[in-house]
Order: sequence, then C-alpha cells, then structure tokens
Amino acid sequence: MGHLGVVRGAQHRLRRVRRRGAAPLLGWHDSATAGKIIALVVVFLLSAAIAVLGHATLVYVQRVFAVLLTIVLAVVFVYTVGGVDWGAGPKTPLSTGATIAAIFVGTAVVASGPLSYLFNASDWSRYLPSRTSGRSIFSTVLWSSSLIALFLGVMGVILSSRGDMSDPVAGVRPLVPDTLFVVYAVAAVGGAVANNVITFYASGLSLQSAGVPLRRYQATMLDTSVATILVVWVVFISDSFLTVVNDFLAMLVVWIGPFGGVWLMDGLLRRWSYDPVDVHTVGPRSRYWAWRGINLRGFAAMLIGSGVCLLTVDAPFYSGPISDWLSGADLSWILGPLVGAAAYYAIARREVAASAAVPPSHIAEAEQMGEEGAIYEGLVAAPPSPALDPAEA
Repeated sequence: MGHLGVVRGAQHRLRRVRRRGAAPLLGWHDSATAGKIIALVVVFLLSAAIAVLGHATLVYVQRVFAVLLTIVLAVVFVYTVGGVDWGAGPKTPLSTGATIAAIFVGTAVVASGPLSYLFNASDWSRYLPSRTSGRSIFSTVLWSSSLIALFLGVMGVILSSRGDMSDPVAGVRPLVPDTLFVVYAVAAVGGAVANNVITFYASGLSLQSAGVPLRRYQATMLDTSVATILVVWVVFISDSFLTVVNDFLAMLVVWIGPFGGVWLMDGLLRRWSYDPVDVHTVGPRSRYWAWRGINLRGFAAMLIGSGVCLLTVDAPFYSGPISDWLSGADLSWILGPLVGAAAYYAIARREVAASAAVPPSHIAEAEQMGEEGAIYEGLVAAPPSPALDPAEA
C-alpha cells in the first residue's frame, strides 16, 4: 500500500515540476526521457537516503522541511492575499442537498489524511518512553497537525478565488514573481520528499512485522527499490497503471476505516495493556494468535463495517446506493470506523476480557531486556542484545 501511495504522489509531483512548474523557469524544457530521469532520481534518491539512515535522521530532516516549507507558504500567502476576491462564489449556486453533499465530500477528503496514517501511526509512538502520557501524545498530534492543515485549507480556498488551484504548484505561478515561484516549487519538492520518507520508513517496518528476516535498513532498502521499479513502470511504460492505482486508493476507506475501528476498540477493551512477550510471539503460544494467526471476530467486525462503507462510499468508479440517494455524500469515512468498532465490541468483548491480564513474569522479562531493546529489537526468548542507536534501528 505504501508503494502505491509513493507511486501516485511521485508521478503527480514529477509531472508538475517538470512540465508546468519551476523547470521552465530554470531553463529546463525537456519533457522527454532525460527530464523524467533527472526528476525521478532527485526525488527518490533523497527520499530513500533519508529513510535508510533511520529514525533520528528522519526526525531531524522533517523538522527542517517543516520550518522551511511553512516560511515559504507564509510568504506566498502574504504576497497573494491582497488580490483576493472576497465576494467570489460558484457561478451557479448549489441547492441545499448539493451543498450538504459537498460538505460531506470535503470532510471525507480532510478525513482521508489521518485515516491513511492508521498504517504507520505506531511507527512513531514506539520510540516514546512507555510512561509518556497518552493525553500529551493526543494533544501534540491534534494541535501540530490541525493548525497547519487549517492554515493550508484557508490558503487554498482564498487562492482559488484568483485562479485554478486544482494543481497547487502550477496554480500559484501566475500570482507570484518568478523568483518566489522557484522557491515555492523547490519547497513543494521538499514536501514530496518528506512525505515519501515517512512512507518508505514505515513500509520497511511493515515488512519486518510480517516476519521478513531483515534488519530495518535492509527492509527499507528493499522497499525503496520496489517502489522505484513501480514508478519507472508508471513514468516510462504504462499509460493506465496510474488510473488503476488512483481507483484502488480511493477504495481504501472501505476497509481501512473499519480496521481502525476494530483496532481502537480492542485497545479500549484491554485498557491499552498488551502482553510485551506474547505480542512479539509468532505462533500458537501467543494469546493473540487466535485461529491460525487470524482474529476471526475482528475480521468479521471489519467485514461488517466494510459492508456499511460499500453502501455509503463515493469513489471515482463506484458509488454506494446510500451515497447516490444523498446526492454523492460520502459517509464511509465516519460510519466505517464506528460500525466496525461497535460490531467488535458486540462479538468480541468477552473473549478480549478473558485474555486481557498480563502475567507478571512477562513484564519482568520485558524489564530485564530493557525498554530500548524491546523497542528496537522486539522481545524474544533469548539473552538481551545491546540496544541500538535509533539511527541504526
């Protein structure tokens, strides 16, 4: 899944910068093979290098990207806000039903961001000390992400009154001087690199959690190689692959929302207390193994939630009957998690309660290995190994 997101994002950004963005201002008018290769190498080489170096490098670079991109966006906003048409509106006013549907569609677009991070949210919290307050994690994530998202949303709405913002890079070019636009385009590439780095890093950890016997940096190198091959296929060979990818990603909410609801409900039922040994044990000895490694009750609850999503989703190639009845309103992003969670509570709460207690011996084993070892190596029935530096984890 991470590979497909990188493929789609890379293809769009390469096209924007190469054809309609800063490239012509820098004297680069080649839209043929050489230009594509240069753009591909720049974006992917930087993304892969940072991801392979590890968590400490990634966090440092992300801070730099965040600060620089915010400064550039603020300058662009200040420069362009003076010419905004504050009375702008649609040429044809929307009906009440269409307005409500548009609000739901916009909300679904906003919700797609946090929902997409259900895959790799734990990749960051795993580095925090176990005594870190859940409330502080929640408030930090809430305010640090929502404030910048609000600023970008307001900026996009305001600038759309002055031109076509369907392409947020090329759309800014007529509104600012060439020099400022070059800086803005470079910052956009930096944002693309920062986004790809997270995906590469998280997909490497996903390979490890699936049981692939590779170190973290090896798994990340494998993933970046696969993603590069896919992007080369999209850019140089296939004409329809990107359409298939977009359609597939548009339907992710059908299962990822219910999956998130089941996962969160399981945590609430256990009061977020998991056995530190069994959670890393692959096999019937683990209390979480269920039936051949599959939690049938969790899977059933996810299917129930997915069924509701299919009735309420509005995707490019498929629209559910309830969504059609509501003039295209997409409710899958909110109903999927809620229904999945409710179904899991109804059919699994007794089983979860019976396996919630953590044996003191397992806690002692975790403490003997040490928190850093548990975080970076995973708990195993073997003598403790030296803790690794986060950059090598």
